Amino acid sequence: MKFWKKESKKEKGYKIAFCDTPDLSTKFGEWNGTFDSYSSADHCIRMGWGKAIKAKTANAYEIDSAWLVIEKIS
Repeated sequence: MKFWKKESKKEKGYKIAFCDTPDLSTKFGEWNGTFDSYSSADHCIRMGWGKAIKAKTANAYEIDSAWLVIEKIS
């Protein structure tokens, strides 16, 4: 099963943004890939960075000194 698809500017979906705080206004990068659903992006974070996760908010995970925030793209 493929959870992510090749990035395209015209697609709708979700991305994983790297932020300084759990707020997208502090975004400094993003993970390469676009997800079909919120749950797919969430699953990728939990499986890929599972042991490094320190805290979780509504749509963000704290990893070391950064936050992984699930960003909706349209």
